[in-house]
Amino acid sequence: MLGRFLLASVVVSLLVIVGCTKKEETSKAEEQTKKVGTIAMKVTDPVCGMLIEKEQALKAEHSGMTHYFCAEQCKENFLKEPHKYLEGMKVVDPVCGMEIEHKGAGIPHIATRYQGKTYHFCSVDCKDKFEREPGKFLK
Repeated sequence: MLGRFLLASVVVSLLVIVGCTKKEETSKAEEQTKKVGTIAMKVTDPVCGMLIEKEQALKAEHSGMTHYFCAEQCKENFLKEPHKYLEGMKVVDPVCGMEIEHKGAGIPHIATRYQGKTYHFCSVDCKDKFEREPGKFLK
């Protein structure tokens, strides 16, 4: 009888320990998800490089793209010479997913406007595909 009681106590203890471990794992996973969500809501100021909360950032439109700033001075500097800050900036071709580096002022880009926004492409072929079915590539 005492042996069964000890065995039952051990089993119950193991179940409690396993349950606590699973709760810890779930808690850690939830914490990591919250961190990832927070990181995803941050943007980089193209002028000073500061990482800022997207909701709190100042905004400016240029060539159909929204740019985010930490302060009014960074926004003003950008609007005076946007090409200076856009050189080296990367955008993604919505058709093939290729990263395209902005080469600076005066260098032609393959781009098109759709619903007030500019989209950049790695090739004329990708641009043509997008223009035929933009909704297919913006999901």
